[in-house]
Amino acid sequence: MNQNTLDKIIENNSDQYIQELVRYLRQPSLSVNGDGIEKMVEIVAESLQTRGFSVEIIPTNHWPVIFAERKGRSDRSIIFYNHYDVQPGDPLNLWVSPPFEPQIRDGRLFARGAMDDKGHLICRIAAIDSLLALNDELPCTIKFLIEGEEEIGSPDLPTVVEQYKDRIHSDLCLWEFGDVDEDGYSIQYLGYRGMLNIELNIQTASSDGHSGIWGNLMPNAAWRLVWALASLKDSNEKVLVPGFYDHIIPPSESDINYLKQLPPMREKYITTAGSNTLVTGDLDNADLIIQSVMQPSCTICGLTSGYQGEGAKTIVPCNASAKVDFRLSPGQDAEDILAKVRRHLDHNGFTDISIKVLGKLSASRTPSDHPLVKLLSSSAEDVYGKPQRVLPICGGSGPAFLFDGIAETPVFTAGIGNPQSAIHSPNENIKIVDFVNGIRHTARICQLLEFFP
Repeated sequence: MNQNTLDKIIENNSDQYIQELVRYLRQPSLSVNGDGIEKMVEIVAESLQTRGFSVEIIPTNHWPVIFAERKGRSDRSIIFYNHYDVQPGDPLNLWVSPPFEPQIRDGRLFARGAMDDKGHLICRIAAIDSLLALNDELPCTIKFLIEGEEEIGSPDLPTVVEQYKDRIHSDLCLWEFGDVDEDGYSIQYLGYRGMLNIELNIQTASSDGHSGIWGNLMPNAAWRLVWALASLKDSNEKVLVPGFYDHIIPPSESDINYLKQLPPMREKYITTAGSNTLVTGDLDNADLIIQSVMQPSCTICGLTSGYQGEGAKTIVPCNASAKVDFRLSPGQDAEDILAKVRRHLDHNGFTDISIKVLGKLSASRTPSDHPLVKLLSSSAEDVYGKPQRVLPICGGSGPAFLFDGIAETPVFTAGIGNPQSAIHSPNENIKIVDFVNGIRHTARICQLLEFFP
């Protein structure tokens, strides 16, 4: 497959690829307010059109989706899912260099979107350039679906995927992110937990009361909410909502085998969290990772009630709210869990607490014994000198279920992030060496896919 020649092409053109990434990074594209979106769509569409892709700009209720396709030699196909929108740069005072003025320092490229997600998009475009420099025909059909709403929850993506599911359908989807760990291993994530994000609210009176007068008489919204929250989970981290753990698909034998190959994680978790301990107790490494990312969770993300300024204010709060998220395992359904939470609160006397749904996502899962897992892993070994480390599911959530569900396309990852990429934070960055290796890896995936049986 002429991989030495391919690597030479990538090496000789790496500065050009970096400059194209810099061009993308200089253009703000904030989905939260639309700043720069129109120009960013023009830049992305033009980049793909000049490389021989047919490009369709799909309007939505918010920001457009870009769908592009170029046929290859074989009947095999790959779709790259990416997004052109980025998070705002705030807080600006914490950036060493401005977020939309890319700068290379100490072998890293710093800018908003460097990792999430313009770096990954250009990595894939650069891989296409290298393949076309090697041969004027692509080894397989390559498609892109690039949205502009990922950073605001992809509200229009389900409609687009449903509308374009036959065109999106491919042998594999390479998702929008991925990383290389501290040991130099490319990481392959095969799934994402689902999520139910809710807000609990209670109003017990028309206004706050004087605690000296009403402390023993007036219903206290803060206490009501605290008691309701305490009913959701016990001190052993077990969720107490009846039926919550029903329908969970347990880890397979293949999943556990991959987990056993991962390095010890306990001390890394503790160090990263800045904590002295974990709530899981003394688990072996595989069980610890299962608890971390493959089991569902219930998390209080925020609490608001009463007076929280400086000093004291003696009141009985009349309202209170809490934001709670449930991370869901494959097999769990967000609507089902929502109904069970409502029934649980009602059964325990909290009919006065309302539930506002802030977001719902289904879990996504590619089986770890899928034959394409080995294709991506072997292609990584040729680049990084070691096979990918495979994590059957990651702790985060996202819309990958639209691809492996509606479009019936298995989802994989291979990317250019690093443990210090600082995504969504000041000084977001990628390592230049990871960017170049990501191009090499992506190009090899396309080459190997041509001959996949």
